[in-house]
Amino acid sequence: MNYYNENQSISEFLENWLYDQSIMSKKEKEIFLSYYFSYVKNFGQNIKNQYSRQSIDVIELIDKSNEPPALLEVGSGCGTESLFFALKGANVTGIDIRSNRLRVAKKRLKIIEDQGHKINLKYVQSNINDVNGKFDIIYMSQTFHHI
Repeated sequence: MNYYNENQSISEFLENWLYDQSIMSKKEKEIFLSYYFSYVKNFGQNIKNQYSRQSIDVIELIDKSNEPPALLEVGSGCGTESLFFALKGANVTGIDIRSNRLRVAKKRLKIIEDQGHKINLKYVQSNINDVNGKFDIIYMSQTFHHI
């Protein structure tokens, strides 16, 4: 399965992964499905629209940038948003404190790269307080309440 095409929305990108994790190991699949548990059970049109709306401003910033923006995703989890933003052209650093989720995100990155997509994305196990660097965009969804 080709997980990405340039005309799809972020919710369509996630939906491809929700219904096909065949390239992942059993453990990676287990972590992924646990992370997206509520979406696996119900990813109807209303939820898809809500999911797409939460990142629309970031995607517009990426699209309008003259140069690829440096983007930090705080709490990248299994990597859907950071992957999508990188596929849209941003230079992305995704951070999370949970190594198991980052392992899944890195596996998904490898799958995307193996499908011929060249993106600038790295994942780092880190706390937000330990991040160094300069970023044009900082994205955080479903994370702030944990800090």
